[in-house]
Formats: sequence, structure tokens, C-alpha cells
Amino acid sequence: MGMSHKKGLSRLFASLTEIFGLGRALSLCVVLFVSLVLILAIFCFIRSAPPHTITISTGPNGSKFQTNAEKYRVILARNHVNLKIISSKGSIENLQRLN
Repeated sequence: MGMSHKKGLSRLFASLTEIFGLGRALSLCVVLFVSLVLILAIFCFIRSAPPHTITISTGPNGSKFQTNAEKYRVILARNHVNLKIISSKGSIENLQRLN
């Protein structure tokens, strides 16, 4: 390690000590803790992003439900979301799939 690197670290620790009014080690722990919380918050935010694929259960082929689902497929595709359409025999089968 060069002398300028040591002076830079010394200045950093002095600044931390001055800002937090704590010792070097405790100031460094505070900065590391805040950094960890920030990284965790970013990770949770990214992980909670909406899905890229959605599955929908419609009515029989050619029904109004399936026609509406096709319209939704086009709308969602504009936002790069894939809509998977599964036809069904009716409402009872749709409820069974939800359960």
C-alpha cells in the first residue's frame, strides 16, 4: 500500500469520526450497516418486479372470454408481458383451476 492510499483512508476515517461523532470502528460499522440495508432494499425491489408471463383461463374456444383474452394478449405484449391463454369448459373448470 502506498503512502497516499494510507493518507486517503486516514482522511476517510477522520471524516466518518467527525460526521458520526463516534470512533473509527463504530463509524465504519454504521456505514457498512447502512450499505447492507440499502443493498437489501434494492434486492427486494428488483425481486418484487411484476412477472413476464401471466396465465389466464378463459371459456371455450370462440367464446367472448377467449376473444377478450386475445385482446389482453396484444395489450400486454406492448409491455413485453407474455399472456398464456388456456381454454376451459366454463366457469366451474376455471374455479377448479384457481383452487
